[in-house]
Amino acid sequence: MRMALVGRHERMSAQRAFELGMISQIVDPPEQLREAAQELAEKIARNSPAAMAATKRALWGAFELGLTDACKAGARELVSMWGHPDQSEGPLAFAEKRAPNWLAPEPG
Repeated sequence: MRMALVGRHERMSAQRAFELGMISQIVDPPEQLREAAQELAEKIARNSPAAMAATKRALWGAFELGLTDACKAGARELVSMWGHPDQSEGPLAFAEKRAPNWLAPEPG
């Protein structure tokens, strides 16, 4: 609320934003930002594309819905993954100490 009301008249440091949970990482020196972003993108890319698509739908939907409806929509996205081949592929790949072979997500 403070940031919305005070706006550009008061700046917040990266450290304070980190303490408040508004950002998850501080990259210092700033020249390493591209490398840090690449590492994060590679971690995300190792996950199931179908699960990542469902997660993004749930999170973006939460911005448009009230808390109750957002929770219901998120639960629907979670349930939509039940029985998906990636659900068993992840633990199996882990047990076999290999990279998972994820299915491509459905278009749309």
